[in-house]
Amino acid sequence: MNLINKLKAEWSPAVSVVSETPAQAKIDALADVLAELQKHGRVTLGMYSNKHSGWHCAVDMNIALNGCKFEIKSKGYDAPTPLQAAQECLENVQTAFSSIQGEI
Repeated sequence: MNLINKLKAEWSPAVSVVSETPAQAKIDALADVLAELQKHGRVTLGMYSNKHSGWHCAVDMNIALNGCKFEIKSKGYDAPTPLQAAQECLENVQTAFSSIQGEI
């Protein structure tokens, strides 16, 4: 084995560990919440009003009834972050499921 091949075989680059910044953690948390919401239907998240300066999230829930629509939304159009709007929406989805299961 020549010297270059020997060095390549023995050399292992140092693995740098990059610590996650709070902003990256929020993005991951937002992605997790959106992925959970997406299991239930089509998710919309954005700033939709000129009157309000906040975020809003909604899910058009998957239902098997023709002519019916079931939409769950965040509390309003004024969530300070997209994560908060998505979390509010997910809480409302969970509350709706609990309510429906309690009535069955």
